[in-house]
Amino acid sequence: MPIQPFVSLLCAATWFGAMPVPTAVQDPAPAPAATPQVPKGAEPALEADKQRRAAMVSGDVAALAPLLADNLVYTHSSGKVDTKASLLEAIKSGASDYEKIEPRDTVVRVRGRTVIVTGVVAVAVKTPEGTRAFDARFTAVHIGAPDGTWQLLVWQTTRLPEPAPK
Repeated sequence: MPIQPFVSLLCAATWFGAMPVPTAVQDPAPAPAATPQVPKGAEPALEADKQRRAAMVSGDVAALAPLLADNLVYTHSSGKVDTKASLLEAIKSGASDYEKIEPRDTVVRVRGRTVIVTGVVAVAVKTPEGTRAFDARFTAVHIGAPDGTWQLLVWQTTRLPEPAPK
């Protein structure tokens, strides 16, 4: 099944209650000192994602490539969509030069060998005009292979509005 219908079906099934959603790792409004609990089975996917973010920030495409699914759909907050090949090339060439990719307020759901993470991500990326830093809502879908490895299949961000001036 192509990825777009799968994601649409997954979202629709969850929205309409056809698929029960496991308990989230943390309350959407946790206490400042809350320590999230990770659902069983999500730890390896979250570790792979931590490695992915580090590889993107360091520009290490050799480390990044195996952490991305071959049919990756990576949607930036600008609306630009990258494939695995185009994302790796953008990082290798410096066209996408990340300084920071830090998720917070995450909610993790596990469905078999699929881990879905939503939350807010703080991003800083170098551009010819200087560094742009912003927050965005994100959805990440990770898939597990039979050999135990995990890859990012889908990344989608929606940039949050800038805070109003005081």
